Amino acid sequence: MKTTPQNILLLINQNKANPEIRSLAVNIIKAGKIKATDYPRVIESIADWVHNNIMFVRDAYNTDIMYPPIENIKMGYADCEDQTSLTATLLESLGIPTQVVIVSKRGDIWDHVFLKAGYPVDNPRYWIPVDTTITPPSGREISYAKKRIYSNYGYGRLGSPTIEAPIPIITVPIENRPILSYGSGLTEEWTEINNWVMMLQNYLIFLEYLAKLGLDGKFGDQTEAAIKHFQRDKNLSIDGIVGEETWTALDRAVAEKNIEIEKEIEEEEEKKEEAEKTAKFLDSLYKFIGEHKVLTLGAVGVLGLGIYLKVRK
Repeated sequence: MKTTPQNILLLINQNKANPEIRSLAVNIIKAGKIKATDYPRVIESIADWVHNNIMFVRDAYNTDIMYPPIENIKMGYADCEDQTSLTATLLESLGIPTQVVIVSKRGDIWDHVFLKAGYPVDNPRYWIPVDTTITPPSGREISYAKKRIYSNYGYGRLGSPTIEAPIPIITVPIENRPILSYGSGLTEEWTEINNWVMMLQNYLIFLEYLAKLGLDGKFGDQTEAAIKHFQRDKNLSIDGIVGEETWTALDRAVAEKNIEIEKEIEEEEEKKEEAEKTAKFLDSLYKFIGEHKVLTLGAVGVLGLGIYLKVRK
């Protein structure tokens, strides 16, 4: 799986207010005579619809393409990333918050993605797993070696401090990539060029040259301005054309930022592990003191340290 969680989140945000998406979501729950506030049943019905109507088909060999949800509905098939994007978009169009979950089956590579849908919607306490590639498509979560949860609040759990996630470098060799410039993808029908423009825009968003709402697969004024800004910063020819030189510089810039972010994530996970160890130790100490009615001088010191750590966090 090469597609980034940010791509999925951006597609959700861009399409959840689409009248066609919202109308389809409403018609699905109306057909099942489900109230829009019966969130568990709404989640189940949307998951069932995608599972039954959108065939799971992998991307072409050694490619990783994402389509807007409307395109997936028209085609009638999608891989796990697109099914996740479509399902989450339908749910969020009805006001139900979602999280994107990427997982690793063996622990070495990220190779699957699904979502979780939360309720009550204003302050979710329950998160239902939704994986439309399996049966049943909701309410069951397979065990994986490791996983990460992403939301519009960033890396981690909903409401946690935002940490960006690294994005994959495009695997297609530089010489086999198309030359992109103003006007690329500005056609009525969605083509392979639109996918390439989306990958370019994702790079630019990640590097903070383009706003998140700029991910539309069309090389217009904003994308051209972002490319020229990048070219100026990297001392390249400022022509707004994305050829081999600019693709190479983009790959390098993304790789460098990925390294920085991976270090941040590792540090955050180490802090989390240390905090969990401290909490377990303190819990066992409190239990010992409670059972034996003993409070030694050393225990007082540890308790004081525990209180200090909790207050600090």
